Amino acid sequence: MHLLTQSTGRTPNAVGHRIVHDGGLFRAHAVLDDAAIAKLDAVNDMAPLHNPLPSTWPMVCRKLYPDLPQVAVFDTVFHATIPDYAYTYAIPGWITHGLEIRKLRVPRH
Repeated sequence: MHLLTQSTGRTPNAVGHRIVHDGGLFRAHAVLDDAAIAKLDAVNDMAPLHNPLPSTWPMVCRKLYPDLPQVAVFDTVFHATIPDYAYTYAIPGWITHGLEIRKLRVPRH
């Protein structure tokens, strides 16, 4: 934050984190509290090249800037409204529906 303030003259009032895959646990972007961070740690395997590092950033930011709220913005929530023809793979429906396979899987709660 000090580098940001020095270079821009501005002080942030929140921290945002882009999370690739929420494992179907969130229906909307979320404030990152202890419970949300624990949920994200449990689904790191949903996007193994992307999720492990971002799930640690909230803890790092909390130590550096304990008073700033943190928010997770999920790719899966962003793509939740895409039509079925855009998220369906060209494989039999009994496979895609039975195993809940789709592009950018979203929550079904």
